[in-house]
Formats: sequence, structure tokens, C-alpha cells
Amino acid sequence: MQENKSHAPTPRGIAVIGDLDSIIGFMAVGFDVRECSSAEEAREALLDCAKSCAIIFISEKYARQIEDTLNSFSSSPFPAVIPLPTESDGDGWSADRLKRIVEKAVGSNII
Repeated sequence: MQENKSHAPTPRGIAVIGDLDSIIGFMAVGFDVRECSSAEEAREALLDCAKSCAIIFISEKYARQIEDTLNSFSSSPFPAVIPLPTESDGDGWSADRLKRIVEKAVGSNII
């Protein structure tokens, strides 16, 4: 069987982007963890992680501030960019966005 070299490799990594309080629990799991202290740092981390990661979790705090960048990935299969709700940002925005992502992926709302 001949390998088709015209396709780019499928990204496989998992990244987590956010402030220290949001990401500290992911540090021991082996994910690509990016600590940020501003929305611009989060945007840069997202764009960098998008090159090699299939799934990117980003704290809701920064996801809201760079929603335009998150939306630019919505028509691509990779990466799946998923906002992480935090205690201080718990108004349902992340859950609503996740529902839309799942509905788009499977064709109906299963959450």
C-alpha cells in the first residue's frame, strides 16, 4: 500500500490555555499547558497550539475575549477549541458553546 503524502498529518495533542488557577490541575496529566496573563497571550498560545493539537481547552475568561479567534476554527475539524468554565465565569457561556460544538459534530443536541 502506497502512502498518500499529499495530506497533512492529523494533529494529536491536547493543550490547555489559561491563567494559573484555571490550568494548574492539567499540569500533571501531560497536556501542553500554556499559562497566560492576558487575552493577547491566550490568542498567541491558541494559534501556536492549533498547529499540533487536536483538542485545545481554553479558560472561559480568555475564550470570551478572543471569541473571534475561536470562531475562526469552527469550520475546521481540527483543532476542537473548547472553553473551560471557571467559578468566576459561571453564567453558562461555556456550556452553551460546548452544546453548539457537540450539536454540529453529531447532528443533534445530546447534552
